[in-house]
Amino acid sequence: MALHASAPDRWTLLTDLSLPGLPQVVPPVRARVRAAVEEVLDDRELVEDVVLATAELLTNALDHTRSGQDGGRVDLTVTLTPASAVLVEVTDQNGTDTHPRPTSGEALSDRGRGLHIVEAVSALWGVRSRPDRRTTVWFATADRSASGRSVRVWGSAGAPDPGAPDTGAAICTYQLGGSR
Repeated sequence: MALHASAPDRWTLLTDLSLPGLPQVVPPVRARVRAAVEEVLDDRELVEDVVLATAELLTNALDHTRSGQDGGRVDLTVTLTPASAVLVEVTDQNGTDTHPRPTSGEALSDRGRGLHIVEAVSALWGVRSRPDRRTTVWFATADRSASGRSVRVWGSAGAPDPGAPDTGAAICTYQLGGSR
């Protein structure tokens, strides 16, 4: 993954959206995320991976949570980390104690493969419950050629504010290999 500039020493917010829970928001969000990520990454394949996984998480939030019901909302944040990873977070109005997980969908089904796609195109992904009973599903990408790079994952408080220096106050750090 090549950056247009040197790696940031702070978290850089690329886009932050609060969206109505309507399926019509997905195509313009894909375009907005693509434009934001293209501003900082030269790796076209990685840009497309971010766009694809973002659309999958957004669609899942609309299909499987209260976010897709009348009056529902979903929040999306795309951030460039100091480790030059792209972190995408989709926060829905889950309202239950269940977490999304990959299913064993039928091979020819048109549903049930979203989280498998996210898993395939990201370095790691996860789910974070929030005190307000909302759920954040996130994924992070990484430089495919950067063995030894790491991505930090924060606890329920989420990542630090964009623009804040990287303090290293993570609950865990994943070392990334040279391939997915």
